[in-house]
Amino acid sequence: GPATPPAGIGSLHFTNPLSTGVQQYRTSLLDGTKLADLRALQFSTFVTGGIDEQPGYLKLDLDTDHNGSYDRSLFYYPANNGPVERGAWQTWDATAGKWSIDGDSGPDEAYSLAHWIAEFDGAKVIGRTDGVNGGGCGLPECGGLAFQIGGSTANSGGDYYLDRLL
Repeated sequence: GPATPPAGIGSLHFTNPLSTGVQQYRTSLLDGTKLADLRALQFSTFVTGGIDEQPGYLKLDLDTDHNGSYDRSLFYYPANNGPVERGAWQTWDATAGKWSIDGDSGPDEAYSLAHWIAEFDGAKVIGRTDGVNGGGCGLPECGGLAFQIGGSTANSGGDYYLDRLL
């Protein structure tokens, strides 16, 4: 990544030349984890583009009705959690931030993780097997935690970096 990434060993690089669609990196790292058991979920972003760009964001796919299949998604959008800096590494603490359900409705419709834990008692992170939004392969790349760029967020093209996801 540019400059010195926070972890000091490199970073994941996305390029969005057309500013359409969604690009994502999915992992099964949290699959099976209860939402209430998430204690630390932090990541760092670097955006090279214009002022209207949303940095990369997190998505958690959830089983909310305890039947072993996907039901809803929670999204952590950095722009709903504070000012976004351009051309600098910025670290986001998603466990302490505001999350949106099933897309971005803006900061006024985003709530704490504690809110969603109460709303979806016992919900677990679950990998996608329904073939929607990159799911359906049964591999770690289809896990329930995704780092994404694009979609309905304001991306005008450019380079996006992710580092130090923990």
